[in-house]
Amino acid sequence: MLDDSQGGHTHFYDAAGENRVIPGPGTQYSREAYVRPVERNGDPARDWGHMNLRFPWLAAGADLGVFLGFEWQHTGYGFRKDPYENRQSLRAGYSTGLGGVRAEYEGEFVRTHSKERWLLLARYSDVDLLRFYGFGNTTVDTGNDKFHQVQLRAYTLAPAFRLGPDAVNIAFGPIARFTSTRLEPDRLITAATPYGVGDFGELGATARLVLDGRNRKLNPSRGGLLWVAGTYYPKVWSVASGFGEVHGQASTYLSAPLVLDPVLALRVGGKRVWGSYPFQEAAFLGGDTLRGLRPARYAGDATAYASAELRLALFRFRALVPSRFGIFGLADAGRVWLKGEDSDKIHTGFGGGIWVAFLKPDNTLSLAAARSEGHVRIYFNAGFAF
Repeated sequence: MLDDSQGGHTHFYDAAGENRVIPGPGTQYSREAYVRPVERNGDPARDWGHMNLRFPWLAAGADLGVFLGFEWQHTGYGFRKDPYENRQSLRAGYSTGLGGVRAEYEGEFVRTHSKERWLLLARYSDVDLLRFYGFGNTTVDTGNDKFHQVQLRAYTLAPAFRLGPDAVNIAFGPIARFTSTRLEPDRLITAATPYGVGDFGELGATARLVLDGRNRKLNPSRGGLLWVAGTYYPKVWSVASGFGEVHGQASTYLSAPLVLDPVLALRVGGKRVWGSYPFQEAAFLGGDTLRGLRPARYAGDATAYASAELRLALFRFRALVPSRFGIFGLADAGRVWLKGEDSDKIHTGFGGGIWVAFLKPDNTLSLAAARSEGHVRIYFNAGFAF
């Protein structure tokens, strides 16, 4: 028996036996049966204490140069909170090529005996939108890097509430974004002065659906991942008229029990923007979405892209820990659409690279080179591009 009539605010969980609860203000009583999760080795899942980890945050590219950073991750465990009570990550890094920084905080807070959780993202970056070439699927790169350069600082704050487990979930919440673009002489963005330059603030609502059937998050060999997200920004703050966007990506991973353990990774993705949108919210193509192109090389009302990678494992070796070395080839294709433009051009990128997995596939590093429109660019990733 629990008498909570005087104090209140007690949370009582018990599905066995005969229980009597005299509730008070804020009393919560759960009769739902609970089966404690177990680890892979059969031990009960942890529900006490905490763990702190530290990781390097590394990337490399033609524009970024070498991106050097550090991540601190705190994981707390608690009563009937699976797989953890909270996970918080703080990371910051510096780009040698751009002389800029990126800093992020991500928090995930799980509710008791529930798959529901609160999320929080706070982000600052001045290494995102690097260049502006105008709008359309056939814009010209003059070859003058300084002419296309954009100095933009971006701040993002996005709390959200998530329903469902990692495999199938939906999250929604408000989002606030503020960007500051410097207009300097002899720059295309200064001459064009697109909507959204200068100081520009946005307040909106966003939602995201995730279906994750991969066998592991980094270097998957089976299953697939689908996510779709959308945001609407009403006429608030700097937004002159409401606009919205939807973007998403689907990927699948196919493997076969053959020599070299081949894995074929495929993905398609895209974005569509409606209404009068600021230039930094356009549908971009380049960088991660089409390797070999500069990030945000093409901009328009919509974009679509597709990628394929064939990953092969060549041999095992030991470098302090058991490791595996492999190679992969890649091919990307995509385009953008702009109202009033008549273009059927498909942009492509081709290349390949090497990868190393230390101890297990989750600890994979990859180095790739891709060529598009006469330029070769280098990519260094933890895991693969997708």
